[in-house]
Amino acid sequence: MPAIRGFAVRHVEYGVELADYVALREALLWTLEQALGEDLTPAVREAWTVCYDELAGEMKAAAYV
Repeated sequence: MPAIRGFAVRHVEYGVELADYVALREALLWTLEQALGEDLTPAVREAWTVCYDELAGEMKAAAYV
């Protein structure tokens, strides 16, 4: 997690804001829908969502203390 936290702080320096995490989540899920089609089952979508939310949560906690 230290690397993720450092990554998050650099993102703030680049101008990333909290709302950008929501937009990125939606873009990621849309991209997966386009690339995987029917293979993006509800379970696969949920797994990606949980993974992204965990990572984004760590980044937001580190960067926006």
